[in-house]
Amino acid sequence: MFADILDSLNDWASDEGGLRVIIVLDEAQELVKARGGFDVLPVLAYAYDNLRNITFIITGSEFRVFTKFLKLNDPESSLLGRAYVNITLKPFSKDQAIEFLRRGFRGAGVLNLTRLSRCMRSLVVILVG
Repeated sequence: MFADILDSLNDWASDEGGLRVIIVLDEAQELVKARGGFDVLPVLAYAYDNLRNITFIITGSEFRVFTKFLKLNDPESSLLGRAYVNITLKPFSKDQAIEFLRRGFRGAGVLNLTRLSRCMRSLVVILVG
């Protein structure tokens, strides 16, 4: 069923002039806890091999996403040998967090950056400390 949904999304993207469908699985380490025994790895491997208009971004806050869930180095894994990119992010400093938010809001067309900066500084103090 999940593969059928991915097939349909891939066909739709192709029909729309080669659009790319990006599917984000955030906190993927939580999928290890999924009940019912559904193994998503063969479906991901199928999509990787056959569905050119679909890209997966799999994120998680724990390294075991790659070791326990994706099993990228496990000879029994459906994903063994598939190319992937691993990006490790470190926590932002207070100044980095403020600049990240400032650029994001500017890119979104928020014009009153002075007032927004005060709000962002308060938010960053709460989130980063």
